[in-house]
Amino acid sequence: MCGICGVAGSNHGAEVQTILAAIRHRGPDSFDTFVSDDVALGGCRLAIVRASPAPLPVSDEQGSTRLLLNGEIYNYLEIAPELGLQGVEQLPDPESSVLLELIRQDGVQGLSRLKGMFAIIVTMPGIILLARDRLGIKPLFYAALATGDVVFASELKALLTQPSVSSELDEAALEEIAVFGYINSPDRTPFRAIRQVPPGCTVEIRGGVASSRRFAQLPLPESVARAHAEGLSESAGAVLGALRSSVATMLAHDGCEKGFYLSGGIDSSLLVALAGDGGDARPSTFTLADTDDSADSLAARSVARAVGADHHEFHVDLSDFLAELPHFVRHYESPIASDGVFGVFGGMAFHMLSRRASEHVRVGFTGEGADELFGGYFWPYTHPLGFADSLRARSRAQGAPDAVEAELDYRVVTRDGFPAIEFSFDGFDEDQQVTGRGWAVLEADRLHGRLFFHQGDESSFVAERKQKRRVRNAPANE
Repeated sequence: MCGICGVAGSNHGAEVQTILAAIRHRGPDSFDTFVSDDVALGGCRLAIVRASPAPLPVSDEQGSTRLLLNGEIYNYLEIAPELGLQGVEQLPDPESSVLLELIRQDGVQGLSRLKGMFAIIVTMPGIILLARDRLGIKPLFYAALATGDVVFASELKALLTQPSVSSELDEAALEEIAVFGYINSPDRTPFRAIRQVPPGCTVEIRGGVASSRRFAQLPLPESVARAHAEGLSESAGAVLGALRSSVATMLAHDGCEKGFYLSGGIDSSLLVALAGDGGDARPSTFTLADTDDSADSLAARSVARAVGADHHEFHVDLSDFLAELPHFVRHYESPIASDGVFGVFGGMAFHMLSRRASEHVRVGFTGEGADELFGGYFWPYTHPLGFADSLRARSRAQGAPDAVEAELDYRVVTRDGFPAIEFSFDGFDEDQQVTGRGWAVLEADRLHGRLFFHQGDESSFVAERKQKRRVRNAPANE
């Protein structure tokens, strides 16, 4: 991780020092600034590839174009020969050097060839270019100063060090948080005066005027019909192949020691399993827990044991959360209305886990967003029909008959003003007729319901389940 920043305009050497100091935590191994007649740049770097990182920014031979990179470009060695570059591994900053040549030869559209997570600042005569990867993993914000010059940095707090950057809240952004649980607009932030570079876009600054342009976007998902036509095994094989390739590429990217945040959930467990599949080294895994026998702790240990990981488990309690709260709030720049991984408690757990894992490894991998790609937790924990599935599974475990070839009827209703579903079924378990009914309701903070099985006139089973509010111990999201 690195911190990058700058100010477009002259005589901003003092300002860029202040801005960079506000994000020094992002790169404790270097603190570099560059000041010219038309721009001031700053960068701090966490040394990953080399113990002594190259100074920032990187410039071309003429010194007319300069580049700051925060992130990782996983395919830069593949791109280098196509650009006529040889021996880039020996350069002080090989990734930035390849990026600089790519932009020189292919322009902005050359960024679409990159595989990685990155935020980039490029300065050319009369032009400043800001860019983010297509998923928006790495942050980059910008705002206008009272002088009309533009300031940009990796974090919001860095821009707010400048007195002329207003801290007035953006009411439209707050409304989006209230509706969606997060800021949905790709360029909006909690502050009216500050914007962020949208994912997969560049922001070009000329004469103090910023304009945005898209260079890449996520591919549209393939249709379900095509997946069925190719067959489930073929589709699953293609996904597995892509995952294995991606994990192998990340693990081989640099020579530093790496680890995995492991919660025992879908995404982190999948990454750890792939990392330990066929490799000689044991993957290092890290879990945060508030009790020794929590569901996540037990699941994480089981996964770590199965893949032979070097597992580390850290226990925390309420006093640890309270002590961490001031530090977490300082870094929690974009609020998310959730009580899960991305909310305050989940975020604090992630923050504490990162602090402890950094004592063992320089790079930590998470599976952020992958839960949703592989089914996620919405169906079993939130969707009424999925909740009914979990109740039926629980009832079978307790001896209730397993209805097969059943017809299911349901309707969406409201119960006490909350969305709910009522359902009934009629089927057979072997030769025995099985009928039942039930309901599930999603309230503000819990999901609960009942499921009744009937054999003749007798009720043979009643189940009730409430969704528990809990913090996922080692959020695999990231």
